[in-house]
Amino acid sequence: MGSTRRSDIIVPEILAEGMPGAFAGMSLLAGTGAVVISPTLRASKAEVGDQVKIPLFGTIGEMQDIAEGGAATIQKLAQTSELATVQHAAIAIGIGQWAQIAAADDPYAECRRQIVIAAKRKIDAKLIVAARATTSILNRYNLAAGTDGTLNYDMGADAMGLFGDESEEGDFVMWGVHSKVKTDLRKTKDSTGRALLSDQEGSLSRFMGIPVVQSDRLTADTTVDPYRYESLLMKKGALAAWINPDMGIQEDRDILSDDVIMAFHLYYCVHLYSRAPNSTYCGAVKVQHR
Repeated sequence: MGSTRRSDIIVPEILAEGMPGAFAGMSLLAGTGAVVISPTLRASKAEVGDQVKIPLFGTIGEMQDIAEGGAATIQKLAQTSELATVQHAAIAIGIGQWAQIAAADDPYAECRRQIVIAAKRKIDAKLIVAARATTSILNRYNLAAGTDGTLNYDMGADAMGLFGDESEEGDFVMWGVHSKVKTDLRKTKDSTGRALLSDQEGSLSRFMGIPVVQSDRLTADTTVDPYRYESLLMKKGALAAWINPDMGIQEDRDILSDDVIMAFHLYYCVHLYSRAPNSTYCGAVKVQHR
C-alpha cells in the first residue's frame, strides 16, 4: 500500500529556490533603518571565521572658497572597506514540524517565512552585540547619590551631543533598550505629568521622537545593586548585515529518532561601521545607566 512521504509535500530544491527572494525583503532591528542589509554575501562553510571586506564610501569634504580666476581642488570620492567576520548559523526541522507546516495553504511560503523569522532573530542578536562594542560611550553609572540614574531626557541629549554638530534629531532612527528600561521610560513624566515615552498603536513607541526597540538581549549587569543597563542610540545605516541568500538546505535521516531531518544553513556577517554614512562619527552611542 502506498504512503504519503514528507518529500511529497516539501521538496528541498524548490524550497531553496525561493529563499533569495524571501531574504530580499528582510527588515532587521524592527525595520528602523539602523542596518544596511545586503543579500549578496557569497561566503560558505569554507569561509567561516574568515574576514571579508565591507564596502564604505569616503567623504568628499567641504566645499571650497575659490578666489577670482582660481580653480577648485579635485576631491576624490573613494570607496574604502572595513573587515567583518563570516559567521554560520543553522536550524534543523524534523518531520513532525513539517506536518504542521504542510497544513498551510502554501507550505513553501510558510516554511520560508519561518526560516526568515529565525534568521532575523539570530542576526538581530548579533547586531546588538556589534553595536554594544562601540567606543562612543556615555557613562552615567556613577551619578551623585539621590540622582535618578535611569535613562532620561537629559541623558538622551548628552548622548546626541557626542555627535557634535552632526546631532540633528532627524538623524537618529533607533533607541535600543532593555524591557526594564522601557518600563522605566513609561513611568517618566515631564513637569506637566505627560509621559516622555509615546506609545503608538501599530508602530514603535518613541522617546525624544525616536523609535524605541526593546530587547532583553541588551542584558543587564546584575552583579551590582541597582542593576546596570546599556541602551543604544543609533543613526541610520550605522550597522551592516551581509547575508548569503543561497541557504544550504540538506536532508538526512536521524537513526536515533527514526525521523527525517532537514537542516538550513545560513552564512552571514554583521558589522558596526567606524562612521555612519555622510558622517565623521560612528553611528552608535552606548548609554550606560541604572
